[in-house]
Amino acid sequence: MNRFSMRTKSLFLTIAPILVMSALTIVSCSDVSSMPPAIMTQVPTQEPPRPTITPLPYSLCLFVTGKYVELSAVGEANGLPVAGAIVELSVVDGTFYKQTSSEIGEVCWSNLPGATINLVISKPGYSTKEETLTLDRGRNGVVIRIERDRLEPTPNLMLTSEPVAIAETQASSIPLVRAHAHNDYEHPRPLFDALEHGFTSIEVDIHLVEGELYVAHGISEIQPGRTLISLYLDPLRERITYYGGWVYLQGPQITLLIDIKTEAESTYLALRSILEEYQDIFTVFRPSGVNEGPILAIISGNRPRELMQSESVRYAAYDGRIEDLESADLASFIPLISGNWTNFFTWRGIGPMPEQERKTLRDMVERAHLEGRRIRFWATPDYPSTARDAVWLELLEAGVDLINTDDLQGLQRFLIANPQGT
Repeated sequence: MNRFSMRTKSLFLTIAPILVMSALTIVSCSDVSSMPPAIMTQVPTQEPPRPTITPLPYSLCLFVTGKYVELSAVGEANGLPVAGAIVELSVVDGTFYKQTSSEIGEVCWSNLPGATINLVISKPGYSTKEETLTLDRGRNGVVIRIERDRLEPTPNLMLTSEPVAIAETQASSIPLVRAHAHNDYEHPRPLFDALEHGFTSIEVDIHLVEGELYVAHGISEIQPGRTLISLYLDPLRERITYYGGWVYLQGPQITLLIDIKTEAESTYLALRSILEEYQDIFTVFRPSGVNEGPILAIISGNRPRELMQSESVRYAAYDGRIEDLESADLASFIPLISGNWTNFFTWRGIGPMPEQERKTLRDMVERAHLEGRRIRFWATPDYPSTARDAVWLELLEAGVDLINTDDLQGLQRFLIANPQGT
């Protein structure tokens, strides 16, 4: 190798590292984005996961309140919760729900399948209300007011010599002082059906369950909202206010026979507390005397006699039995004697009543009346028949004060047809 070649090689080895370093410096200072794609370093990127949004379900809490429609200038009682109202809810897809409003008038649903719903709200004594609502997603709270049926004040009618000819629409306003509605709560419209037929004595069975007085024949038949207050006391107070102090226009006093079905003392004490709150509509027995009210409450069924006798102030009287005839208790304590017809009489209306049984019946009535007490019998024939009418006629002629029936219309027609029964 000649000297020139060796010198050239030596020079190349000296400056090559310098050229490489310079090139690297230029690359590091250059704009990476201007470099060809082939020499760019790719850094993988990943978007954060998007949250899954679940739409809120449609939920509804409905509050049912009452509006009492007055025909006078007394005013309106609005906004009171209505317990026991039947609320039927349907959704556009055909789903159907049915519930009963609670003691505070509330009914709630969750997870409804649609925004548009139809409501039908009904309760005996109130006008049926229909509503269509459009819900927002999530919670919805709605107040719906339903109206009381109108109470049409019509003057009492005097019976003519041909009472059968009186139109039934007019006859319904005649108070029938000898008509007793047995197990009144079993009618489609408790209380209201009896009053429309002129009954002046109404029987209701009560059960004490968790501090509440429910109305039912048996404890297995108890339904939410069907309480003594909601079915009887509140409507009676409203009607008395409307008629100026009476259940019927210008009277007479009516009897509310309260049949205790659960334990006597505990049920009576719960009842007493409620009657005290409603004492403005009841006869009250005080040491100073009897303050007559538009309603006389009488306790039947499981009766705590000694407890009631020990009270200085009572809001109810005691339902006696046949053995209480000639009792030393005052008529203010036992104003009514009740007996099971089948325990004393074999006659059921077929053929003439045996004379001895007729005499027994009239002796019982006479003794009760001499003591200032009324008398009634339960378990008399009640199926529409000539036999039933025969028994009812004997009761009328003997002077029995209250005739017991489940057939409101049947007894109404019978009493109107027999003037001594009104």
